[in-house]
Amino acid sequence: MKPNRDCKEQTRFWQRCVPNRLEDITAAAKEAGDWVRQAGAPETAAHAAHFAIEELLTNTVQYGHPTNPSRISLELRPDVLLVHIEDDGRAFDPSKAPEPPLPKTLDERLPGGLGIHIVRQLVASLAYERRNGCNHVTLTIAR
Repeated sequence: MKPNRDCKEQTRFWQRCVPNRLEDITAAAKEAGDWVRQAGAPETAAHAAHFAIEELLTNTVQYGHPTNPSRISLELRPDVLLVHIEDDGRAFDPSKAPEPPLPKTLDERLPGGLGIHIVRQLVASLAYERRNGCNHVTLTIAR
């Protein structure tokens, strides 16, 4: 059997444990986006991963109050990027979060409340599972 010399066909992995501080979340999200970019995925995938990680972990810290660091893992496959986020905060399924009300004009729009909505627009799928006292979110991002 010939070895596969095409690096684009190989699966690559990246993971981090992230302390529950906003500055650490911002740095980890940027690092994840940079890794996706350097691994050869399109800019759209890197941007989606960066935004989704920062948004979901910020919500976890602000509303879920986890006691241990959150875990992020990325799996870059030939056709998709999988982003897995695990935390021990309060149970929350972002796939079931209601759509935000959209006002008729921008002047009526209050700040905030669009993050999960935007994440859902950026990813091909969002899956959630509560297992062993932890939230497990898996995002599938097209390459």
